[in-house]
Amino acid sequence: MTRDEKALDRVKFLTCNALLLFCHKPNGNLASSRHLLVEWHQQLYQVAQKAVSWTTRQSDANFMNGKPWNIEVRVAPALYHRCKDRCGEWKITSSFGLSRSIRSPKQFAQLICSEIEDGMDCRVSESGFLCITTRDRIEQLRASGKLPCPKCIQWCKGEKGLWWHSQQQHGVGHHDAMDAAVMVQNVNAIVVYGDSTSDLDLLIRPKKIGIQTPNTASLDEDPFRLAQHGDLESLQKLVEHGFDPIHTADSRGANVLLWAAGGGHLDMLRYLIETCGCDPAWKQKAKRSFGGRTALHWAARKGHVEVCRYLVNSCNVDLEAITTDGTTAFSWASWQAHRCVMQFLHSSGCNVTSSNTFGCNAALWAAQGAADSAVMEWLDRIGCSVFQVNSNGHGVLHKAAQRGREDVSKWFVERLFKKLLEMQNSECDIDLQLIGPDSDKCTPSDLAGMESHEELAKWIASQEMLFIGLLGQSTRKYFIPEWLKQTPSVESNDLRWEAGAGLMRLQTVFHRMHN
Repeated sequence: MTRDEKALDRVKFLTCNALLLFCHKPNGNLASSRHLLVEWHQQLYQVAQKAVSWTTRQSDANFMNGKPWNIEVRVAPALYHRCKDRCGEWKITSSFGLSRSIRSPKQFAQLICSEIEDGMDCRVSESGFLCITTRDRIEQLRASGKLPCPKCIQWCKGEKGLWWHSQQQHGVGHHDAMDAAVMVQNVNAIVVYGDSTSDLDLLIRPKKIGIQTPNTASLDEDPFRLAQHGDLESLQKLVEHGFDPIHTADSRGANVLLWAAGGGHLDMLRYLIETCGCDPAWKQKAKRSFGGRTALHWAARKGHVEVCRYLVNSCNVDLEAITTDGTTAFSWASWQAHRCVMQFLHSSGCNVTSSNTFGCNAALWAAQGAADSAVMEWLDRIGCSVFQVNSNGHGVLHKAAQRGREDVSKWFVERLFKKLLEMQNSECDIDLQLIGPDSDKCTPSDLAGMESHEELAKWIASQEMLFIGLLGQSTRKYFIPEWLKQTPSVESNDLRWEAGAGLMRLQTVFHRMHN
C-alpha cells in the first residue's frame, strides 16, 4: 500500500469514527437491537468509504494547479439530505443529553471536522464538504507564494491576494484585511513539525517539537490530574523520579503548569515556576482556541484571581498575550463573567478594547457567556465597546439572543435606544448592523427563535421593528445600509424564525415609512 493510499484510508477511518459518534443506530426492539447496530455501522462505513477521495495527488501532473486541499470528504451533504428526507428534522444528542437540530450540511460537517483533524488542516466549505490539506501540500502551497484565508477554504496569491480576497469575499475593512494578511504570512495554518517524521506518521501519531508524552504506565499517578487537583506532594515525588514538567504535555499540548493554573493552585504554580523552572509565559501548543493559551489565560478563564495576581505581579507575564485566534485573558474572564479577575486585569492596565481575529471583543465574549446586565454595564463604562460587530455580522444582541440571554438582550436594547437619543444632536452615526442580518441573513430575533427561545424572539422582533420605525421618524439623516434599502420580495410582519425572515420584517417597516 502506497503512502497516499494509507493516508486516504486514515481519513476514511476517522470519518467513520466521527459518523459513529454523531449518527446513532435506528430505533428497534431489544431483540433486534444488536442486528440493527451492526447493520447501521456497516452502512456508515460504506458511506465513509465512498465519500472520501483525492482531489489531487503528489504524483499528479497538475498537483500545484488543482484545488488547494488534496483530500475531500463529501459525507455531510449525503447523510444530511438522506436523513432529513426520511425524518423531516435531524437532531443530534450529545453525551451530556443536550439535543440540537442540524439545519444544514455545513453545520453537520463542522461537527465531523472537529473529530477528524488529527494533525491535518481540515476546513468546511459552504456546501458542507470537508476540505483536508496535508502537510506536504501546505508546504508546497506556501513555497509557491500562496497563503490560506483564515475565514474560508481558499488559498490566495501572496499578501496582496489575501488582502483583496478578505475585502471582496468577506467584507473585511481595508486595514483589518492588511493586518490579517501579514499575520497569516507569519503564522502557519497548521503546526509545521521540525522533525523527520513522515506526513503519514503525522496523520496517525502527531508530535510536537520539544514535547514528550508521559509514559504513564511507569508513573504511579497522572501528573496532569495531580496538577488539576493540587496534589503538590505527589507531583513533587514524580519530579524526583524523573518526570519533566517543563517539556511534557498532554494530548492537547498543555503542560502541568497550565493545569495547575486552571485548577487555581497557587502553591503548585510557585513550585513549578520557582523550583522546577517552568516558563510562566509558556504557550499551549494546540489548534483552534486552545492554541497559544498561557497560564494567565487558564487562570482568568477559571476565575482564579490570586493566580492571575501572582503571574502578573510576580512573574511579569504579558497581560496582552493572545491565543492562536487572538483572544486575551481579559476576554476569557469576561466570557465567564469573573468580575474579580476582570477588575484586576483592568486595574493592571490591560487593553479592554482588543479583539480577536474574528472581530470579537470582551463585550461580545461576555454576551455569549455567563455575563449579566451588570457585567455588560461595567464593560460599557470602562470603554469596552458594546456596539462592536464581528466578522460574521454579530453584535451583542445577536450573541445574547442566540443563547436565550433575556437579561443581556433587554439591557442592550435599552442601551441602543439610549444611544439613538444621544445621537439626535450629534455628528455620530449608528450601525444598524447591531439589529440587522448577519452573514447568514439572520437578525437577532431569527437567531433567538431558531434556538427555540420563542418569547424572547417575539420581544426582540418587536424592538427591531420599533427601532427602524423611530429611525424613520428622526429629522436627522442616518446612513442607511443597502440591505435595508432593498425592497422586500414580500411585505411581511410574520413572526417566523428563519434566515431572511427578520430582514424582510425590517425592510417592510422601512419601505412603508418611505412610500
